[in-house]
Amino acid sequence: LLAKKIVNVLSAKTMVVLPFSPSQLKALAIVPKITCVPTIVGSCYIVQHVARDRRKRGIVFHRIIMLMSLMDMASGFRSFLSTWPVPKGTPGSYGAIGTTQTCTAHGFFGHGTFLSSSLYNGSLAIYYVLSITYGWSESRCKRVEPFLHAVPLLIGWGTAIAALPLTLFNSIVYSCWIAEMPPNCGQPGEQECIRGSNASIYRWAFYHVFVWFNFVFLAACMGVVYYTVLKAERRTEMYQYRQGGQNRRKWKKSRKVAFQGLLYVFAYYATWI
Repeated sequence: LLAKKIVNVLSAKTMVVLPFSPSQLKALAIVPKITCVPTIVGSCYIVQHVARDRRKRGIVFHRIIMLMSLMDMASGFRSFLSTWPVPKGTPGSYGAIGTTQTCTAHGFFGHGTFLSSSLYNGSLAIYYVLSITYGWSESRCKRVEPFLHAVPLLIGWGTAIAALPLTLFNSIVYSCWIAEMPPNCGQPGEQECIRGSNASIYRWAFYHVFVWFNFVFLAACMGVVYYTVLKAERRTEMYQYRQGGQNRRKWKKSRKVAFQGLLYVFAYYATWI
């Protein structure tokens, strides 16, 4: 009944203008079902590759990668569903066959997996700093490993759970996430929200704040790692006999670390912006 009420309200709001053409809406519903396949396959491979290797299962780095891949695998499946869980009859949602309940579940699992996966990159960056910059041994890293798992999982799934009683998970036309229902409700001159009041505020509080913080945090961590390697190479150069041609190879490792760090940060930015 609630789903029918929402659809009726949306149908009655003729002033709502969708920002996409019908062909674009179809593409938004179909393309994710294709592009998510490499994510699912790649994540499944990483998970089984680590899980089947007893040596890798005992290393903090590989366990972080495995948990992050599990989140990616689940979020990939969520992307494959695309518009299917959206309440049937929602204007602009091509292929929508769901209900309010399926949309809520879709938004809940999507938010939890997406945010947890994003924050796991921060845990990985912390591991790099501890092992490279501070020279922590594997046994010492294992002491803080629970923290490296707890932060992304508690924030990701904690905010998802907090959003449930606030009825924040609703249709965003091509999927389900934090949104008001009906669109633009609660604003001056608009009707009151049936679900998801103050959704724009909660999107920042429950998601964007953490993702944007991670942008800065990852760049800072990679900068620290690069500086550590560069400083170590400079210290080594002071005690080495310099021959002609050696200078061309000077700081080769630091340049390689800098390039790898830039690729890592760029890949994160390209994925989450």
